[in-house]
Amino acid sequence: MENFYIVLICKNGDVIHNTFATSHDDLIDKYTINKISNTDFFRAKFKPKDSHSLTNVDDYKLIIKETYIPEWFTNEFKEIIISKLKDIITSMIVSTHFYCQFN
Repeated sequence: MENFYIVLICKNGDVIHNTFATSHDDLIDKYTINKISNTDFFRAKFKPKDSHSLTNVDDYKLIIKETYIPEWFTNEFKEIIISKLKDIITSMIVSTHFYCQFN
């Protein structure tokens, strides 16, 4: 669970993510982030707090994986990003049980 959910947070408010990414470098390579300045994005993870359920997105925390936090990442901006991340994770959760009856 250590690497769940790897994301890049962009200065323009975009959250770059991919369900199948195993590292930040995967995202950088796939989405050619190396063409923009390193000060316009940063690496982060969004994951459940220790021993919390994957399905309760309110118990997730944002972990910044950089040595500094960019000045453009204000508290207001952080709340917007967390809301986006909650929406992303929520869209992955299947909460309906389907029953199939076979003849």
